[in-house]
Amino acid sequence: MNTLELIQQQSGGAILVPLKRAASFLGLEPQTIRNQLCEGRCLLSPVRIGSRIFFRAEDIANRIDALAVDTDALGHPRPVRGRPTKAAVLERQNKPQAPLVADGQPLVALTAVAPIFGRAPKSIQNQISLGRWPIPTVKIGKHVYFRAADVASAIKSGLDLSVASVV
Repeated sequence: MNTLELIQQQSGGAILVPLKRAASFLGLEPQTIRNQLCEGRCLLSPVRIGSRIFFRAEDIANRIDALAVDTDALGHPRPVRGRPTKAAVLERQNKPQAPLVADGQPLVALTAVAPIFGRAPKSIQNQISLGRWPIPTVKIGKHVYFRAADVASAIKSGLDLSVASVV
């Protein structure tokens, strides 16, 4: 039995549901819905018969279903408030990210290259800013990257990038 059938069963099979009953289905006070209607923020379209306000049972069911999947009635994800849960943090950390590519070549971050050459990332950044670093760099915003092919050729050629040789 889906949400629409449950709403129609509880409202006696009616297609139109009165404001008070719609508010109870949605877990809101009737005055809250009236305020939302007045301000144009209500996500349900009302049907007015005389001075009474009704809502279509189908619209209420769609709204309840949208709330159940953490989206608004338009299908947009609702923003998550507060501090993320540990599960959400771990999910974001384990999410595979698309590799960075420049000119069709994969990029390697400075923080990944620094341990390979036995240097601290900050000392490599200092050498780059002084123009003493022999491997070409790619800057994206504040971050420094190297082309993977350039790093591989530096390792294969036995380029000595220890602190004493670059300074």
